[in-house]
Amino acid sequence: MTRKSSGASKVRRGARTAYFVLEIYGKNSSLHGLYHLFQSKDMTRRAFWLIVLLAATTAGVYHTVMSIKRYSAMDTFVQIQDEAVPAEFPDITLCRVKPFSESLLIHYDKVLDRYFDTKWSYFNNWFKEERMQKPNESNIAYKHRLSVIFEKFMKIVWASEDFRDLGMFIDSALLSCSYEGQKCDHRNFSLIRDPDGWYCYSFSPSGDVAVGTEGLKLDLFTDTSFYHPVFEGTIVQFYGRDVKIHGSENMSDWNSLDFFLNTHWRSLNQIAEPIITQSNGFRVILHDSGTHPMMSLDSLEFEAGVSAAVNIGQMFVIRQQRLGVSDCIKKPFEQVRYVTNFDNRGKLEYRSYDKQQDEQVIQKKQEELMSQCGCYSHKYPFESGMETLCYHVPDSVKRTPTKEVMQRINCHDRVVAEVDKDTYQLLRKYSKFEPCRSAKLDFFNNVYEWPKTEDLPSVVNKYVLETLYERTDLLPGDGEHHSILNFSDPDIVRLVGKDKIVSRQTATLQQLFHGAGKFSRSSWRLVNNTRLTSNLLRLNIRLMKTKSKLIQEHPSFLYPEALSEIGGVCGLWLGMCVLTLFELLEIAYLFFSANSDLQQDNDSSSQGVTADAKLESEVESTQI
Repeated sequence: MTRKSSGASKVRRGARTAYFVLEIYGKNSSLHGLYHLFQSKDMTRRAFWLIVLLAATTAGVYHTVMSIKRYSAMDTFVQIQDEAVPAEFPDITLCRVKPFSESLLIHYDKVLDRYFDTKWSYFNNWFKEERMQKPNESNIAYKHRLSVIFEKFMKIVWASEDFRDLGMFIDSALLSCSYEGQKCDHRNFSLIRDPDGWYCYSFSPSGDVAVGTEGLKLDLFTDTSFYHPVFEGTIVQFYGRDVKIHGSENMSDWNSLDFFLNTHWRSLNQIAEPIITQSNGFRVILHDSGTHPMMSLDSLEFEAGVSAAVNIGQMFVIRQQRLGVSDCIKKPFEQVRYVTNFDNRGKLEYRSYDKQQDEQVIQKKQEELMSQCGCYSHKYPFESGMETLCYHVPDSVKRTPTKEVMQRINCHDRVVAEVDKDTYQLLRKYSKFEPCRSAKLDFFNNVYEWPKTEDLPSVVNKYVLETLYERTDLLPGDGEHHSILNFSDPDIVRLVGKDKIVSRQTATLQQLFHGAGKFSRSSWRLVNNTRLTSNLLRLNIRLMKTKSKLIQEHPSFLYPEALSEIGGVCGLWLGMCVLTLFELLEIAYLFFSANSDLQQDNDSSSQGVTADAKLESEVESTQI
């Protein structure tokens, strides 16, 4: 009980000391409001001065905050220097607009039909209600809606199968390659599987080669313009084309994939990419080294049958970090590993990219999908195996999907539509993940017809009779390495016939040689020049200068006009800080002095009490 009383008395004594010091300081303070607050005896006057003091303090704090904000948001000076830094050649990613080899689709059409029949049952058990024509729905609107559903079928196949058998092989597409005058080949390109381009290849320039103005020169074989169907029956109008249907105008037949494929009015390429059915060329994406190509807006599309020169103007921008206004990253970026290739056997290939603003947005979207659907989207780059994709379907349920599979796909479509609406807000949220130093590209194109009539003899000799004739990828003997064109399967061999199992190049040459079964170097006159021209593309991507423009931001407080203003502000704040320091020292001195005086008074009073008690005790003993 004594200890508690002693502790309480110490607290009361400290509180009295603090109030005593504050009162003394207030009555002698040079602060006008504080002086009147403690000198006034009337409570009304005290309340008035308290309100004035609080209002002044609030205004001072607000002014301080606004001053800091104005300082942090101070305008920057931009310095522009022409040809100030060495130019950097960007990475180049090539995506064929039509993902599949047209010559293989024609030559192995029976194998493809068998694949869709045995593996997927032509998707006849998928989206049955959605594939039915709605009441009062026009035939044109119905066909357009079906094309969207069939395109979804192809995305499901993309997320579930290895379609490289029918896709682009870079060594087949690449007829000629040079970078800054030095020869390059397919080993300088790396595969990237993308749901829009299906199979894309990225070229990264070697650091050993000096950057010049010759750039990257490519002669490409597109293998996308062999589809010439023969129609019978009634003519109908669809997507602006006259299409003949094989003896059937019954709209109930249109909702089946086998009708779309087997009536030969619509190819697999046109189902996979319905929006761009008439394009036969390449999509070219220019992006900084270390960045994911699909995130770049700097992309171009070129039709086959042309020679295109892409002239790149480059400038570097160095941003200034400004607190509260914008932010950027100066240090090296974190790395994110995206899956660039996968197959049915679970084999995965990765490639690392800088985790910039776009990657942060992608990660947020994928996290939302995993949270709501328990899977990831194929639409965005992903970091795990194909079995984690919402559109991935196991072999056991490809013919007839389970309720779980359909729920996952429907959940994906719903959540993707939601998160895509928030893309702009997410980009603003993650704007700080932009690099402080970035390259901006400006380019223009010169396009003209190629090859011309006078070029055809040399093109045929160089590319058809030598390059294509000598290459033999997709040999019949390596069928076990392929998912669809698996020639180790006796059923496929019987379906095609042993004498018709040919390599990719042979299938292509047969189409170029008017479908001739046999051809040789001496039969160059049989080459179909029209087909050859419509499958060739020449590209020259180069920098216009070896030095780039530099645009650099500098903070305005480095300039004399701003320095004088900041000097005055700093002087004012320095003076206030010194005065505040002296005031604090004075308060501390008063507090310790008062505390010492009170302690001495307490000691004197306790000694007096002890002496009085001793005197009373002596008096009592004398009386006794």
